[in-house]
Amino acid sequence: MGNVVDTLLSLLSPRNAEAKIVGDKESMQLIRDMYQKHQDNYLMSMYDKIVQAANNRPEEVAISQAPGLANIYGAAGDYANKQIHVDPSYQSEDKYGTIAHELVHFLNSVSDKPLSTDEQHSFIKTLLGSSTYVPFKDVQGYTPSPLTSEQSTTLESIIGTQR
Repeated sequence: MGNVVDTLLSLLSPRNAEAKIVGDKESMQLIRDMYQKHQDNYLMSMYDKIVQAANNRPEEVAISQAPGLANIYGAAGDYANKQIHVDPSYQSEDKYGTIAHELVHFLNSVSDKPLSTDEQHSFIKTLLGSSTYVPFKDVQGYTPSPLTSEQSTTLESIIGTQR
């Protein structure tokens, strides 16, 4: 019997016909690396839940590396039309938060009750500790205050889970 990590990695393989997160080799390696990190950390655990929620959607989202994105747009990542672009110039751990952030935008776009961009960023800040790029070392100990009833409903609606 294989271990849980092997099972999760097989679900995220771009070769798997059932995979809903697809992408170039470097981007998929980032997703795999996120599963190999310690899940006893709130943020890493939440990143994991977000990736699983995206992978469980019937819609597909593609992730690719976008060299120069930060220089052109001043952002570590970007989401539009079921496409996520991540600037490869950042350290791997720092890209995890960017991928999670952009996946929340994807999940919101396919949600039954989508939030406005401002509402999404407010929710992302509550959930992930920042709505803009912040190095992982600066947020790794983040744990949000208890979610309000409305935030819990939003979490359930977008990610399909409660914290």
